[in-house]
Amino acid sequence: MPTFIDRHDGLNLPPEAVQGLVADIKAGKRHDDGFKPVNAYANSQGTVFCVSDAANAEIVKKHHESMGIPCGEVIEV
Repeated sequence: MPTFIDRHDGLNLPPEAVQGLVADIKAGKRHDDGFKPVNAYANSQGTVFCVSDAANAEIVKKHHESMGIPCGEVIEV
């Protein structure tokens, strides 16, 4: 399964959203759409970088959009 990284500027996620993401990562949860979060990083400016496994970049974008999170460029790494 390919691995992707994407970036979200100015996201400023609330703590409970970050906790939910961390819980999914630790549990190794794979979502129904095949999306699997691998890791996430945030900086003090509110930028979040997500690392995920998915069949393709379109699944990564659609997964983020389904949660109301705009997703810019998705890069296969």
